[in-house]
Amino acid sequence: MKSARSSSKFHLAALAAGAFFVSFSIAAIPAGYVGKPYPPGSAPHEIPGRVNFHDYDYVPPSLGNSQGVTFVQDDLSGSAGSNAGGRDGKIAGIPADSDKTWPAFWFTNDNIYDLDTFYAAGVKWPSGVRYPNAVDTTVADCYIGASHANSMTKFTIHVPQAGKYWISSIWTEDAPPMTFHISFMNGTNTVSTPTITLNPPEASYHAWRQYGDFASIQLDSGVQVMQFQNGSNHLNQDFLYIAADSGQFSTAILRPAAKPAKTESFGIFISQSTVRFSLPGAGKTRISVFDCLGREIMPILDQSLSAGTHSAEFNRASLKQGVYFLHIKHTAGNAVARFENVAK
Repeated sequence: MKSARSSSKFHLAALAAGAFFVSFSIAAIPAGYVGKPYPPGSAPHEIPGRVNFHDYDYVPPSLGNSQGVTFVQDDLSGSAGSNAGGRDGKIAGIPADSDKTWPAFWFTNDNIYDLDTFYAAGVKWPSGVRYPNAVDTTVADCYIGASHANSMTKFTIHVPQAGKYWISSIWTEDAPPMTFHISFMNGTNTVSTPTITLNPPEASYHAWRQYGDFASIQLDSGVQVMQFQNGSNHLNQDFLYIAADSGQFSTAILRPAAKPAKTESFGIFISQSTVRFSLPGAGKTRISVFDCLGREIMPILDQSLSAGTHSAEFNRASLKQGVYFLHIKHTAGNAVARFENVAK
């Protein structure tokens, strides 16, 4: 049985990897669904894989709760400068709305008063490690903050092969217990998890805990719509991890916290085409760009440099609209500069 299971996992992974190169058009969305995958024109999320809550579909609010989403593209709510998805009238096809509309988008560790902490199983408050990364505490994550009961989001997904799938996530809840269910609609049939109730050991907006394999579901293949229906108050929503087999959900957050790296300013200046910086001494220097989920998306420079002022070419035109972080790692220390790429 073990070898057959491993073979099945490999086959699903291979199919998912192969599907990465397939272009899905908006017409592939199940018939009768008027939503647009975010950003408009993008491909459905691949399952198995991770679905980020800030990537919810856009559905015109005029359709109401029965067909649309109660969360309507307001990424500018929440903490100052938080525009996780860069919507609010900045992308063609999605109109601007009021900043008072949910969801409120937040960055983890956005200020010294609201530090987000991850707690592994058995770890007691307040002895966790920084979320989302125990080592690089400069990395920020974007999540929907304080989702309320009856709040709903939809996501267009692609399932390469029919089968049983397991769902996991990391949550924090200020008014436990957290209650929700997840449905999948392929245009003909709808399958749903039962109502899921999870009980965190403490009530907090910032105490994140891992919940692995809290539900499983039998899915058809093809493009379909996943709907997350909240039933609790003050639920902070980061992502769903949907796996082809149980026990696959893991996170690097579980490693012990490391001593923070020394931080230098390096006098970073970022233009549309260049990064300028100053090094206090000679040494190995690596510069790269990360997105708001902590993923390295663009290496810029990786070589030994002398002390003094330097510059490197930086093609910001190749980046999508959104918030990014430029990391400098050097023998003398590390530095991070946050910047926003806006539509022209």
